[in-house]
Amino acid sequence: GHHATTQGCLHLLAYVLKARRPSHAADIGTGSGTLAIALAKAGCENVFACDNDADAVRVARQNFKINTLPARIKPIWCNGFAHPAARTAGPFELIMANILAAPLVAMAPAIAKHLAPTGQVILSGLLHSQKKRVVARYRHAGLCVQKDIRIGPWTSLMFRR
Repeated sequence: GHHATTQGCLHLLAYVLKARRPSHAADIGTGSGTLAIALAKAGCENVFACDNDADAVRVARQNFKINTLPARIKPIWCNGFAHPAARTAGPFELIMANILAAPLVAMAPAIAKHLAPTGQVILSGLLHSQKKRVVARYRHAGLCVQKDIRIGPWTSLMFRR
């Protein structure tokens, strides 16, 4: 949780948690599982975590065990929402994705599709210079920026419908 992009996500998650505790959340591109762990520890009962890197899923699984997360919270090896478990786990009240700008842009329609009507999206992994392109793509998908955070050269964004 030391990288600026992870910190940005955690700050935005804290902002969300001031108003409500999402019961269905997703961590797309979970990596080591830091954001999924934060979601579960914050009281999200149903956390869908996935990554397209099998090694990352293995590491996340170990980290979930170390953090004594419920067995039902398991990282899945898949690309975004491509796994059937994603369709049964959603719609999501909160979707988090801390990956790179290009995949975030490509995933905008799928993220919007799997988002609950009153849901929120937290994105990070983009440089300040990439913000406009990401915001435009998510606006086109029906979402608007609710809040943004800058830490060093990185921007983290929160969207809502």
